[in-house]
Amino acid sequence: MLKDKRIIVTGAAQGIGAALAAGLAELGARVALADIEDPADAAHRISAGSGVAISVKADVTILADCEAMVNAAEAEFGGIDGIVCNAALFSALPLQAFDEIEEALWDKVM
Repeated sequence: MLKDKRIIVTGAAQGIGAALAAGLAELGARVALADIEDPADAAHRISAGSGVAISVKADVTILADCEAMVNAAEAEFGGIDGIVCNAALFSALPLQAFDEIEEALWDKVM
């Protein structure tokens, strides 16, 4: 089902994003790992196995970075079939009840 699909995964340098990218690659997808931190190590682990992966350093809150992320995936894979929007700034969230978080902060995190 995912054989040769071209997928971008944001927030993919570590944790859930890296695991999602690895899982997609195991299912046959070609993945572009994007993160505010350099996702090269996570992409290399996928490529060292049987997967196909590239890394793109990108801050998804910056339009030019998003355009570069998409352009890199299109240039490498010839297009994009999907995107997993996993990026978030959890460290910016204070420890408080969900309904007490200010909307502007929530928007920045998500």
